[in-house]
Amino acid sequence: MDPRQQRGAEARQDVREAMSALGRALRRVSLHRHARETHASYLLPALRPLADLLERRGSLALEVSPTALSYKGEPVYSEPAREGSLCFRLHRDGVRSITFLSGLDLEELVSFAAAALPDGAGGEDSVTKLWKAELRYVRVGAVSGYRLDGEATGEAVADAASRAKASLERYGEGISAADETAARALPPLFDGTQLLELDPQTWTDLARRSAGTVLRVVHRGAAGRDMPALAESFGKLLDEMVVHAETALIASTLSALSALNDDLRRPLTEVLADSDRLSRALDLSSNRPGTLDAAIETWLSLLPAAEGDLALQLLNQRGADRNASLLAVAAAARFTRCLPQIERLLCAGPESAVRALLGALSSAPESARASFAAAALGHRAGAVRVAAVTLLVSDDASALAKLGPLLEDEDAEVRTAAASALGGCSAHDEVAALFLAAIEKLKARDASRDELIHLHRALGRLGTDAGFQWLVGRLFAGRRMLFKKPDEGDQLLAVQGLVAEGSGRAAGVLERASEEADHLRVGAAARAGARMVRSHTPPQGHLSQVAAA
Repeated sequence: MDPRQQRGAEARQDVREAMSALGRALRRVSLHRHARETHASYLLPALRPLADLLERRGSLALEVSPTALSYKGEPVYSEPAREGSLCFRLHRDGVRSITFLSGLDLEELVSFAAAALPDGAGGEDSVTKLWKAELRYVRVGAVSGYRLDGEATGEAVADAASRAKASLERYGEGISAADETAARALPPLFDGTQLLELDPQTWTDLARRSAGTVLRVVHRGAAGRDMPALAESFGKLLDEMVVHAETALIASTLSALSALNDDLRRPLTEVLADSDRLSRALDLSSNRPGTLDAAIETWLSLLPAAEGDLALQLLNQRGADRNASLLAVAAAARFTRCLPQIERLLCAGPESAVRALLGALSSAPESARASFAAAALGHRAGAVRVAAVTLLVSDDASALAKLGPLLEDEDAEVRTAAASALGGCSAHDEVAALFLAAIEKLKARDASRDELIHLHRALGRLGTDAGFQWLVGRLFAGRRMLFKKPDEGDQLLAVQGLVAEGSGRAAGVLERASEEADHLRVGAAARAGARMVRSHTPPQGHLSQVAAA
């Protein structure tokens, strides 16, 4: 015998043995169809040879006829054509092929038997039951237009369609306008309450199964040319989920979508970039706080990389919404694709939207943050300019150039924020000079006491020699002038600055001022400040060790 023929004969023999074992098991299951708990024990002996065969071959395709299952035209499982037979029922209901795939397990084999075998109770056909079973390792090929008494041929279908069309045309011509108007005026067969009673309320389950089917088709790479239609169906399913306020279903569907790799999910994520669709989802999230936050975050993270403009557009419209921060994060993650649009929004957008965007841009690269901060510093709202200060780069030259002028801003909060930011620069001498000039201008402008205290403390924290000498001069200024005491307010501000410096030299000056003060309040403040500084200043021995190191 030719080796190829011999291998084919051996393969058919293996299939015949596996199907014989499966046939015996199915007959036992059929006899005890109502004892579902026993089916697994009946099918287990048949699973082993079938699973071994599938592991070697990968798949097994069988043709279905009314009396047999055939492998490459040769019957491997036969039974008489009667109502209770597996093959007869499958063929009658339109099944023409069954393919078992490698990976078939006992649970799925039990599900297949329950769906394929006659149950004696009428009801759904086997094609529908097999579809509902959602089998992963069993595929069924069925024909359309099948009938209980045989298959519908193409000629029969065409003839039926022609007769239906002729009937509609014949009766349609006899309907007058009055008859049509009267027909439209008739009351509905069912009112709203009766329709609700007829509704099985299974939409959620149907939508879940439909979305799962679409995702499984895409995951297995079986979409092919149907991908645009699948993507459109997926978008419509999401729309219906939003209309029905199925927040949990939306979250689970988007989570399953995010589990696909980028190439597979890209066509489906494009439907997420529909502005109206996303707006409706955001409206639902706003109306039901907390129920859709995670889903909206997943939705926005799945937007294509080029959709930063969409996130910015919605942020500009919905800056006051509770999801504004999520929209801002989505736009910030795609800032390289929409730099001009981001800068325009930072310059003139709604305050709430701009502040949300500035918070999200804090994770952007340092060079980009400087550009965004410069744009936001031109905004009319002081709160936006305050938030923009935190984005400025740490480079001293750039920070001094951008933050220095803000010390003279019209808004006190902006001036305070700029002073705090400048305090973090390493160019202490230049910053101290800016602070000294700002203090003189603020005093001339009669600025608030709190702002002056903040600026004196910022000057003290720099620890520069120029700043220290200026504070000491303010603390002891005017003591030698006849008939005039130094200004108590200036001395108290100087005490604030020296306490903020927190050094040993500052403690010594404060102790001296506590003994020589011309004002009781200044003396008490200097004494308390010296005690505070001494409690936080390391001993001299420790300072010498640190200096030596």
